[in-house]
Amino acid sequence: MVAYTEEEYGVRKDDGSGLVKPVNSARGLLLMAIVVSALDCLVLYGLIRIVIDGTWEILAETWWVLIVGIFVPWVCWSYYLQERRAEKLRAARKLPRPVE
Repeated sequence: MVAYTEEEYGVRKDDGSGLVKPVNSARGLLLMAIVVSALDCLVLYGLIRIVIDGTWEILAETWWVLIVGIFVPWVCWSYYLQERRAEKLRAARKLPRPVE
């Protein structure tokens, strides 16, 4: 039995018994963060087009997209950094990857 510190545990681990296997490795989280950030560029482009064209009524109807466009990439990058830090700590102690 291995006792992990909170920092060594990283993001939520799951055995993947559900319908969709969760992404919780540092590489998977990095890929997800990059893809979400690239999609966020489309949100930024849309906002710039709204400002240039002066079509503010579109923004009034889709304001929630801006909140999602800010929140989701922030969460993805913070999960990646948390798991990357945990992998480094586990490697230093030569611990295996924890699974719930």
